[in-house]
Amino acid sequence: MPPIVWQPGRFYSYSNHAIALLGYLVEQISGRPYQDYINANILQPLDMQRSSFAQPPPPDLADDLAVGYQYHKGNYKAVPYLYLNIAPAASLSATATDMAHFMIAHLQQGRYQNQRILEADTAKLMHQTHFKPHPKLPGTSYGFRESLVNNMRAIGHLGSLRGYSSSLTLMPDQNIGIFIASNSFSGIHSKFLTQFFDYYFPVDQNSTPVQSLDPSQVELERFTGTYRDMEYPRHTLAKLAGSFKHIHIKKGDEGNRTTLNSMVARQAYFG
Repeated sequence: MPPIVWQPGRFYSYSNHAIALLGYLVEQISGRPYQDYINANILQPLDMQRSSFAQPPPPDLADDLAVGYQYHKGNYKAVPYLYLNIAPAASLSATATDMAHFMIAHLQQGRYQNQRILEADTAKLMHQTHFKPHPKLPGTSYGFRESLVNNMRAIGHLGSLRGYSSSLTLMPDQNIGIFIASNSFSGIHSKFLTQFFDYYFPVDQNSTPVQSLDPSQVELERFTGTYRDMEYPRHTLAKLAGSFKHIHIKKGDEGNRTTLNSMVARQAYFG
């Protein structure tokens, strides 16, 4: 187990390890393997008959698993099945139809047809925003990330593995759910969702436009310095390379701002 770096409740950071730990707690409390518990309490009540957390999927589902592809040297190449030791965070295999059942349950506050997997208050709690890095920025719910597109609020989650990508989007106020999956890492969800929102929920042309920022040089100088990601390695050999991934903010020539990206360092200049 990695040591505790930040005390609970002080910061928020996306963590597959945390979700895997929750899955372990489910096993310890229920006395059942995680995949069996989820199958009995979520997948079966929602009639998700073509979904499983088993690795690899059981024989009756394995033959239908899409082959994942990775773009390499100008060609798409099939990739082998990827076994994950963080199963609760990443190992669900499902169909779009099954995921539609899951989305309907969330849009109906935990109920699908005559089955209920969550109490209504619990579903509402999951959908609420519990953390924001800034009042004007989207935040995070329980298990969902918040997004603000064309002044519309949505919650959802992305999934990307070698050879696969998926996107689940919920708009509870509009009773809309969107699920997109593709058998390539890059996927198509970003472009599709942008076009979906622009077509069905365009920005009101009569609304007050967002004013661009025009900070003074004194205000800009507040941001000069060196930054690093919160998920910075501190206790393994990886920390030796961590400093090469710092973000350096420097003042550039007046009236000029450039962002440089590389594999070892990122520097932003402003003027």
